Amino acid sequence: MTDNKINKILLFSLGIVFSLTIAEFSLRLLGYLYDRQRSSKEITRVQEIAVDKTRIVCLGDSNTYGTGAIPGYSYPEQLQRMLDKDKRGKYKVYNLALPAANSSMLLKRLPEWIRTYQPSIIIVLIGVNDNWNFSESNYHLVYRGMGAYLYRLESWLGKLRLYKLIKIALSRKKDDAAGAGLRGDNAKVIDEGLKNKIKLCSGYCYEQVDYHKAEALAKEILSEDPNNDIAYQFLADITFDFDLEKAIVFLKKALELNPYNREVRLRLFDAYRRNENYLESREQLKRIIELFPAEADIMKIYKVGLPSHDDQDFYTRLLSFNFKKMAELSNQADAVLMFLSYPFGNDPFLLRAIEIVKEKYNLPYCDNRNLIDITDQNRDYYYWSDERHFNENGYYLLAQNVFNKIKELNLDFE
Repeated sequence: MTDNKINKILLFSLGIVFSLTIAEFSLRLLGYLYDRQRSSKEITRVQEIAVDKTRIVCLGDSNTYGTGAIPGYSYPEQLQRMLDKDKRGKYKVYNLALPAANSSMLLKRLPEWIRTYQPSIIIVLIGVNDNWNFSESNYHLVYRGMGAYLYRLESWLGKLRLYKLIKIALSRKKDDAAGAGLRGDNAKVIDEGLKNKIKLCSGYCYEQVDYHKAEALAKEILSEDPNNDIAYQFLADITFDFDLEKAIVFLKKALELNPYNREVRLRLFDAYRRNENYLESREQLKRIIELFPAEADIMKIYKVGLPSHDDQDFYTRLLSFNFKKMAELSNQADAVLMFLSYPFGNDPFLLRAIEIVKEKYNLPYCDNRNLIDITDQNRDYYYWSDERHFNENGYYLLAQNVFNKIKELNLDFE
């Protein structure tokens, strides 16, 4: 090969590299300009928040949201009233809870919440959902296995704008073809009376948690419509925590009637996993991906794999990873980060992760494990009907404990 040909090949190669670099730079510049414009809007929104008060954000799951209490009596709302009674007008408490949230979901939203609310104190009660809810989870960052390493590589490539554009172009036809088979094929006409019963049963099942009424109404629905997959879904959810095998039977029946019920497939995936039937669990993941190609979280789980439900060391690493990131973000914002333990249901991995991070960053900690000496006589006074959440009386004790901790630490930012 002559020197002239070699030079031409080198010039051609450099031209391609240069063109790709310019394209990537251009896409990143457009992204930067968009983010800057969005940030300017956020600044306007931040200025609408009162600047003359010490702002406290309470992050967590249903136990922070206030599930089980009458409206207005979650622990953050009761904490607000305690702080007002102590120093009226000094504090503003924001309840930013996400029911059923895991720690990764909170971490993902924390930078935005910090920019918006500019808190002085960040209170976190999270962790009990991390070993079953993998929505938006960071678990692939600490999971050890070939699938996790390959997924991290793909995620790194995914940061390149060109890679994203190419991937979108290649997958568009596939997604359109997959979606075409789902449109309208399984639509089912339900009369208004049955719709109202389904809505009422949903309230009994998920809001009031009156399982006796929910079960009776689900059976009534099935007597009118034996092919109602939603009714079988209700029966499965009612029995899920008490008789997993029975719940699986109901879920499989629901899928026989409607193979496109996404929530039932997700529930069946979780049921098989808890039952340590990983082959069937993975098969459900595969079917969800085939039917719903846009399910990014499900695709991640399928590619990376899942730890067992009771892998204490793994969940300690996962929570420690997320808690450390929360601590670093709080430090950058000059905000005090305080972790809480649950009044009940504290898994060992959660307590170990809190201990690791609070020692590393010298964080305040509010221990709620011994708030109440529960007896058969006082159980109904403090607990909601599912016995996994407080009612307003229990949340009062939780708020009082957090209030006392704030006073003890002198976190008033005078």
